[in-house]
Amino acid sequence: GFVDNSAAAQAISLLQRQHPPGTPIRAILIDNTETDEPLQPPGGHPDARNLFSDNGGQDIGKGITAPSATIFAARWDDLGGSTHLGSTRFVNYLQVSTTTVANEAYEVAAGSPVDVLVLSLDGPISSVIGVTTNPANYAAIGEFAEDATSQEVVSFVREWFERTATSG
Repeated sequence: GFVDNSAAAQAISLLQRQHPPGTPIRAILIDNTETDEPLQPPGGHPDARNLFSDNGGQDIGKGITAPSATIFAARWDDLGGSTHLGSTRFVNYLQVSTTTVANEAYEVAAGSPVDVLVLSLDGPISSVIGVTTNPANYAAIGEFAEDATSQEVVSFVREWFERTATSG
């Protein structure tokens, strides 16, 4: 799976610096598990998992360890798994209200309330999208794109924004 965890951590840090301490934050993360398995902790292992609970650094190869991207207090394995989004074929979501934890590497301060929505397009997307010149993949690319941009997903995200606007 892939979520740009560094960018997510930096975005949360930036939001904290731009607003008074304790200001509620809302974050939407887009992920992909690279399998047909949904975001089911502890079974699914999407990248978004690394933003929740302390995971230490991440081995990125050649003896290099990236700093931990953990910025949320909620433990991934305690979140209970994702929910399939309506009639979509590939879209699953996980939503949680939590707080930030201190992360010195990304200058994230502890204690900000945050509502997080993880949207995951669950399927072997890189093997499909990575080979766009193969006409055999065109139908699958279309199915992924249709799901990700469907009115059902747009409406769900809009409703989430409205619901979390009043919860914080």
